[in-house]
Amino acid sequence: MEKIEKLIGEKVKAARLEANLTQAKLAKDAKTSLTTINRLEKGHQFPNKNTRADIASVLNMSEAELFLGLNDQTELRPKTRQELIGDIVVALAAFDESQLTDVAKFVSNHKLFAADAAPGSDATRRRINKPSNG
Repeated sequence: MEKIEKLIGEKVKAARLEANLTQAKLAKDAKTSLTTINRLEKGHQFPNKNTRADIASVLNMSEAELFLGLNDQTELRPKTRQELIGDIVVALAAFDESQLTDVAKFVSNHKLFAADAAPGSDATRRRINKPSNG
């Protein structure tokens, strides 16, 4: 499996070329360094939250469209459980430690964990792992 950084780098490079921008122009407009853009496109670096937002903005794309390949035209067929988990993993890979902590707090406070089931309990695992019916 290819590293996520490499896949993201290829997406950024393709979007930059489609927008007829040089690496230097993208770096300037995204308020980052040419080295950062170069390392990003080669798959040697993953952009932080602010850099992701700035690059997407310069390329006139949403972060989801640029970094996850989603856009308003994306076919909205129902995804399999495995595809959804894969999407979540890809999205989480882009998060820094602070963002991951926020996600973990959100998940642990979600209604699945409330009331009758403590986080990590067998009841909670059954509720989380049970495929939904709709």
